[in-house]
Amino acid sequence: MKDQPDEAEEPLDLQPTTGLTSEQLTDLTARVHHRLGLLTHPGGRSAALGLYRSISLVVALHRHNLTQNLAGAIFDVSQATVSRRWDPLRPLIAAVGPTPMLSARLAPTTRDNYTRLARTHIIPYLGRHLPAQLRVAHVLAWLRGRKPRLSSRTLRLVLSLPERAIRYAQVQEMVTRNVAELARPDQRGKLKGDQPGRPSRTMTLYQAVAVLKAAQGTRWYAYLVLSIVTGARTEEIRALTWKQLGTNNKVHTIHVWTSVRRDGETKTRRSRRSLELPRIAVKTITAHKARYRPGSVSRQPNCSRTTTSCSAPSTRHHWTTTMSCGTRAPS
Repeated sequence: MKDQPDEAEEPLDLQPTTGLTSEQLTDLTARVHHRLGLLTHPGGRSAALGLYRSISLVVALHRHNLTQNLAGAIFDVSQATVSRRWDPLRPLIAAVGPTPMLSARLAPTTRDNYTRLARTHIIPYLGRHLPAQLRVAHVLAWLRGRKPRLSSRTLRLVLSLPERAIRYAQVQEMVTRNVAELARPDQRGKLKGDQPGRPSRTMTLYQAVAVLKAAQGTRWYAYLVLSIVTGARTEEIRALTWKQLGTNNKVHTIHVWTSVRRDGETKTRRSRRSLELPRIAVKTITAHKARYRPGSVSRQPNCSRTTTSCSAPSTRHHWTTTMSCGTRAPS
């Protein structure tokens, strides 16, 4: 009988511990199985932890830096079993090719931003050191040099990039410790750049009221009301459908479960939420539904007829128009 990955032992949900979906874990298991085969004891007896859960265990250890005792408690195996899985599977997982654990699926704009930051602020200063030769002192000196030139948010972001790179080098057994992670506790409370960050674009209460008054009676009024009273992102409001609005229930709710991102998911898992709608939103949505029933909630007559939601340029254009018509209050 041909060996196949054991699917019967798959837990209900390993995504919180591994960061991978069941499909991604299955694909990774298939790659490792192609090289390793099934995990068995001498004599053919089945192992206490099959290949699927063994890979999940290794990924969880790598992702969260767990102790082997804690990982064993989570997966209901002994610490010795964890150790026997960690040593052979860690280099094998890294060798089977690009995986979601080692190569995050970044949006092109995010990848370009990370590349620009690395080429500008990391490679010219830390790039001359080999991974095994890099020391905590090097990272601390680099951070002190970048502090006068970067904002707090950018400084924390550029530190996270070598942390991830060195973590990958640990998987490849090129280094034994992550000096960038060790440098972070030393800088706790000090990772604040001297440059000012981007000015806040948050509206004051006066400005929000002025914008709503300027948009009242227009086709974008419902979009603005929902954005302001719920705090939902524009990518979430643009993907909103009538099924996600419970205006006929005893408690009027909005279910923010999708977005216009490539995968249709919200920015993070915790962003999936259901909120109670205030009366102004219920009244606005009811009037909006009577006028623009087909398609999604953000569907307007001026949107593309081939899509169910408005594009980002169209949204920005009408938002700018509405802002120019409203009364802008002083900051």
